[in-house]
Amino acid sequence: MKRVLVVCYSQTGQLRRCADALVAPMLASGEVQVDVISPQPATPFPFPWGFSPFVHAFPDCVLGIAPEMNQASLAAPAPRYDLVILAYQVWYLAPALPVVAWLQSSAAEVLKDTPVVALCACRNMWQRAIVQLKALVAERGGRLIDHVVREDSGPAWATFWSTPRWVLTGDQVGLGVLPKAGVSDADIASLQGPGATLLERLRQGALSGSVFNGSQAPVHKVFVIPELVARTFFGLWAAAIVAGGQKHPFFRWVLERAFFVSLCCSVPLMLPAAVVALFIRLSARQWFASKLREVSVGVEVGVPS
Repeated sequence: MKRVLVVCYSQTGQLRRCADALVAPMLASGEVQVDVISPQPATPFPFPWGFSPFVHAFPDCVLGIAPEMNQASLAAPAPRYDLVILAYQVWYLAPALPVVAWLQSSAAEVLKDTPVVALCACRNMWQRAIVQLKALVAERGGRLIDHVVREDSGPAWATFWSTPRWVLTGDQVGLGVLPKAGVSDADIASLQGPGATLLERLRQGALSGSVFNGSQAPVHKVFVIPELVARTFFGLWAAAIVAGGQKHPFFRWVLERAFFVSLCCSVPLMLPAAVVALFIRLSARQWFASKLREVSVGVEVGVPS
């Protein structure tokens, strides 16, 4: 019997539903033993977040400072698996901290010489997060062969408001003016398709390379450069907040709120930034192609047209 490990930290239950849909064909076959672990912080992150905890988590997310974890929640039941499915959320353009903490722990040694499929449920800006996740998996000796993404089903302009509202207040529906936040039920159910493909490859013992050739995580070229700029912006703010907090907690409190104000003020700059990004992409094709290769898993990305 084949063995599959699912590592999944889910605050709302949405990501866990995605993971369950992906492995449903494996469980139905009776040929695969699926183990699930949910890494948990010693002090749980709240949901809904509320404003203060949300901004307080920002520097740690950007700098990859893992929280203290409940050690009992980290260990896998078996020492070896035929496949590991690493399900993650995106926090401030980075993998969620509980997943980072698991990858940095000794429990992640289970990844050594093992094929890994990353599964992401998020809004739409996951390009830099997968770069960081790939590096962390590689440090543990794992082989990230594919990336499966399911995004919020609403248009980008709507999810820019509906997703933060859900995260901060727990209100997924709102007044009905905007679409319901989150990945749609249909998109979650569609994960059984790639799950069936993974099952077939498990049967064949053919997980040495990509299964989906990038088809389950199409890269948003328009977001690549804006995310690079945002990560630089985030890094500067995160370093300043941590440095201020080392001098006095009040300084961290002030700087966290100053960051949030600056983030809100940057929204009107997004359209001109997108225009500049397009110009850079056309002017520096080879460099841009290298950045696309960073965020792609299981597919060779050519020079953009």
